[in-house]
Amino acid sequence: MASYGVRQVSSERISLGRGKAELDPMGQKDVLPPPVEQLEPLSAIIQVLNERFGTDLTEKDAVTVGQLMAGLAANEALASSVQVNTPENARLTFEHVVNDMLQSTIDSNFKFYKRISDDDAFARFFTARLFEEYLRSRTDAGGSGAGDT
Repeated sequence: MASYGVRQVSSERISLGRGKAELDPMGQKDVLPPPVEQLEPLSAIIQVLNERFGTDLTEKDAVTVGQLMAGLAANEALASSVQVNTPENARLTFEHVVNDMLQSTIDSNFKFYKRISDDDAFARFFTARLFEEYLRSRTDAGGSGAGDT
């Protein structure tokens, strides 16, 4: 899943002479680090679910998983719980937050919601993978994992 945004990085005036010419960039090239690729973990989760459970989850489902992951990453209460609790207790909080967030997928992706709500094994496996990915993303971003103090 790719997302793009527009942001102003400079407000300098550029004066151009008349005629045809090639312009060089005004600053250093490659100032920004390369974007972190979010598609790989999402695609991997979808692929594993499809293989293990014989589902036919699509790119739309990957978008739904991406939205769940983004919501989890932005949830400060969950981040605090993961930081101060044991992994088992953090997992309980995580599952509660995921269940609340899944309720919002009823309108946007009912098929995905139905699959999770109707298949306990699928739901447990999906939640476990999502929890692993959440912890990995916190570690990669410099956050501490469950139970670290």
